[in-house]
Amino acid sequence: MKTIIREDFSRDVLDVKNSLLEMARKECWNKIVDNCTFILSETKCERNALESRIESKKDNEKKNLKSFDEMIRELNSIYSNLYDVNLYIYKARKNNTIIEVQYFLKSSLMEQHIETLKNDPPMLHCKVSIPQYAWITFEEKRKFDINWELGGIRHEWNMFRWRRKVKKKD
Repeated sequence: MKTIIREDFSRDVLDVKNSLLEMARKECWNKIVDNCTFILSETKCERNALESRIESKKDNEKKNLKSFDEMIRELNSIYSNLYDVNLYIYKARKNNTIIEVQYFLKSSLMEQHIETLKNDPPMLHCKVSIPQYAWITFEEKRKFDINWELGGIRHEWNMFRWRRKVKKKD
């Protein structure tokens, strides 16, 4: 976690983006390229993970991709209301990596929290979502497809195999 100061905002987001790409390269078998475009998403109150992932995928497919500068400009315009900013890889393509930038606004917090946090700078994170089947044991993890959250036959096959393996252990 890192807090971001307005003067360093662009540089900090760029650093975290680079960290995200490196993390993904270590965890995934996909080729992760440096050519990135961005999707901005406001985070709402938590729903269950499956519903959230399905709804997010539908919403993201409708959104226009933004350059780094466009994304920074939009986030800068709401900087004073930003509470938390998270970078995820939404989709890795052969020639392009799409990064979803999810932000949570201070105005979305409960009333009692807004007052205590109104002058705090936003937090900045990067995360790689890991599917259940990537874990062979808690000590050993295998590389996985970064695009697993988008579904597809490979993901379904891996989930089938994982469920069978879990049932055998019980």
